[in-house]
Order: sequence, then C-alpha cells, then structure tokens
Amino acid sequence: MEPGRVEDLYATDLQNLRLRYQNGHLADETVPTFEELLRRGRDRIVFKVDYKAPLAHFPEVVKLVDAVGTLDQVIFRFWFNAENADRLQDFIDQGMPYTSTLLMFRTKSIQEIDDVIEEFDVSLIEVSMTSEELTEERRDAIRHARDSGLVVETHAFGWPCRVGCLDICRHSNFSQQGTRADEALSSLEEP
Repeated sequence: MEPGRVEDLYATDLQNLRLRYQNGHLADETVPTFEELLRRGRDRIVFKVDYKAPLAHFPEVVKLVDAVGTLDQVIFRFWFNAENADRLQDFIDQGMPYTSTLLMFRTKSIQEIDDVIEEFDVSLIEVSMTSEELTEERRDAIRHARDSGLVVETHAFGWPCRVGCLDICRHSNFSQQGTRADEALSSLEEP
C-alpha cells in the first residue's frame, strides 16, 4: 500500500496496516477501528479525542460511544467558537446523548470560559496557550475556570516539556499536559 493521508484511506485499508513502535519495529497489532478501541478500553481508560471529522457526523459518533457503553469515558475536544457551539447545542437539543464530561472546549479567555459555562453543562475546560510564557491573561483564565468549579487542562503548543501525560490535581481542579501537577499549581499561586 502506498503511503498517504489517513483521511484518504478506507477502514479496510487501515485494518491491513500494522502499528509501528517508536523504535521502528512493527507490532503484531493492526490499526483498530474507533469502535474496537472503545471496546478494548471500556471500563479501563478515559479517551480524549480531538474531534476533526465533519461536525455533521458528530451525533453518529456519540451514538456509537453510547452504544458501546463508554459515554462517561470519552471526552471530545473542540475549539470554542460560535459555529461549533451552536451546532453542538443543536445536537444536544435534538436528543444526542450527553454528559457534562463529553465536551471539552479549548478556550483562550475568561469571556470564552463564561460563554461555555452559560451555553453548556460542562465540568471540563482547556485553557490553551501558544507560547512558553504563561501570560497574566491566561493565568487569570485558569484561575477563573478553576474557581467556577471546572477541571482545567492547559496545553501549550510547542512547549519542549510536553510529553503527552496528563497530571490531574483533584483538589484544585487543574491539570497540565507535560508538567507535574505540583509544578503547574505553583505557577498559579498569587505573586
């Protein structure tokens, strides 16, 4: 099979591919479908999915997640904007299965956080950063979300410390990818 973009392949093409370890060796396992992945992880792990497929398909995906019995184990992450918010709210209004942990919106400001809280029953939120510097505006947004009772995740694109782990500090409702929770929390302390 010729190399190419995943979106250009059929599910049967993907199922014929083998996973490759970071060291370059091929695994015996093949690429699972989303449903197979959910079934393998049911009652064992939480899935955080950056949803990038056409939004029109989202209710079907959520129905699959619900049918597999993993609705409380899957978090779908979206950029917060008016179009996404309106469409997702329409899906919920039309009866799409929903829990407060189903959606995690990427936000950048206190206003966006307040808009999410006003429009959705959520318990999770991301405050995104685009540089290594934790600005006062983003620090205030993190504090605001935390003080609003949300579990907060931060994610900074391109940070060298990003290792893909997610540390959660339950008492403060704060998590940061790629950083130990105690280090992340100390960055929020009042100066």
